[in-house]
Amino acid sequence: MPNQYLDDDVQQIANEITRYLQEHDSAADTLEGVAQWWVLRQRLQEERNKVERAMHYLCEQGIVETRSLPDGKILYAPVVTIKK
Repeated sequence: MPNQYLDDDVQQIANEITRYLQEHDSAADTLEGVAQWWVLRQRLQEERNKVERAMHYLCEQGIVETRSLPDGKILYAPVVTIKK
């Protein structure tokens, strides 16, 4: 249950830490470690998922195209339109 004395930002961080602990039930760290590895890592993964969905959308719209690199990674680049 949310604590009425926590502002929205602090409650969001508490929720992120809780999600992290649900996935890593033996985790233990310092305050700096929690901030860097638990919270920022959680946010990075969530943002990466959003960016991936955005890139798929841009590909579908014909704004971005993909190329496969030799190591199997995907390279995204703008679609080049030749003006006449």
